[in-house]
Amino acid sequence: MLVYPKPSKDSATRQTPLSILFPGAYFKKQGLKVEYFDGRIEPEEVLDDHIKNSKEIAVSTMTGFQCIETTRILKKAKRMAPNIITAVGGPHVQCLPDQVMEEPFVDKIYTQSVLGEDLFPYDDQTHKYWKLTDMSYLSSSGCPFPCTFCSQGLTEWRPSELDKFGKELSIIHSNIGFKNVALIDPNVSHGSYKEDGHTVKLDMYERMDRIGKIIKNLGATWECAMRHPDLTKQMVDILATNNCIRLHLGAESGSEDYLRKILKKGHGVKNIKQAALNLKGSGISVLFTFISYMPGETLEDIHKTMDLIDWINDVYPEARVTIYNYAPFPGTRLYDDAVAGRNGLPKFQVPRSMEEWATRPMMQSPLYWIAGLNFRLDQTKRNFQGNDWKLIEPYYSLAVSKWKKRDIEDFPVAEVADLVSRQLNKQELAIQGSNQQVVCP
Repeated sequence: MLVYPKPSKDSATRQTPLSILFPGAYFKKQGLKVEYFDGRIEPEEVLDDHIKNSKEIAVSTMTGFQCIETTRILKKAKRMAPNIITAVGGPHVQCLPDQVMEEPFVDKIYTQSVLGEDLFPYDDQTHKYWKLTDMSYLSSSGCPFPCTFCSQGLTEWRPSELDKFGKELSIIHSNIGFKNVALIDPNVSHGSYKEDGHTVKLDMYERMDRIGKIIKNLGATWECAMRHPDLTKQMVDILATNNCIRLHLGAESGSEDYLRKILKKGHGVKNIKQAALNLKGSGISVLFTFISYMPGETLEDIHKTMDLIDWINDVYPEARVTIYNYAPFPGTRLYDDAVAGRNGLPKFQVPRSMEEWATRPMMQSPLYWIAGLNFRLDQTKRNFQGNDWKLIEPYYSLAVSKWKKRDIEDFPVAEVADLVSRQLNKQELAIQGSNQQVVCP
């Protein structure tokens, strides 16, 4: 049994659960019978039924909220079926294998970063998980760049064979009719890979054009994440012409020195600005993501980030921005600095269990909410429509004022987080209610 737990309390994410579908294809190829459970779209009773009939239950887990869901599910499995084998896989295990293996409710772990990704995970059994989620897929795996904050870096990049990629998307589309696909590759547009000890170079533009045409010919749109230096005018033209409607760009910082010397990003502020200029007028919706309060980052560095965001907003008003609070994820080079308390940060107290990792506040700060209310207003207005806008308006006005003053140390985070959570829950209940059909006799 393969389980994808809810990724957050509100479970806003609806991407296809590839982290259990690809391993499922792998285990089926080994001759095993596989069942699935997605906690976002299936009732708990389905989980209970599968536990009773399973010899092993494996849960895919990211660091954060999924850890506490994984803990709950595996403890429940042990209570219901004491002889069941309990296992954990996914990013959290890859970062902290020894700690996860010490959990009393865990019998085994899967540390592979790639398991079944060369197989086709669509069939009659998995159909509903594609149908009921927002279509996601991979056109490559791995990322060779050494960014010090990222646990996915310095891994071998492998491109999918595009004839196979196109055939698989065509089969899925013919069965579920998706209108958009999110390519969740860590590095979609890289230009070389290793084959039998030799470096094989690709034409980045030709490859992205083929990917775009495959999806466009299905009558669908698509989105992906890319590196700023790759977004030349030629690349933007290829994306816009081939139905790419959204981009996610990891900008991280507005400080040239910090980007190059600490984060090892491989590019500087000039590349970020040039990408914004190239994308202006393209019709592509862009989210620039930044990180704040990182090891060695000064208040001056943060102000440089805010200045860069103001510059982006001036030249490209349609762009959206998020500033995450730095989270010391295990397996990254900045994590060691955080644990040691180097570069001016207080020592990061490492959580001792999966439950502690889940309850430790990560990635959000006053600046996260201040920036979000300023530069993701489209999302806020979708969440608070009509008279509901009055609920968030005072916090929006406060955020605008604080951003202008560079006053970023204090904000009613708990109040706003609770308000947004309640609003999302209300919308989810409304959606569920509208989906209920009355059958007339």
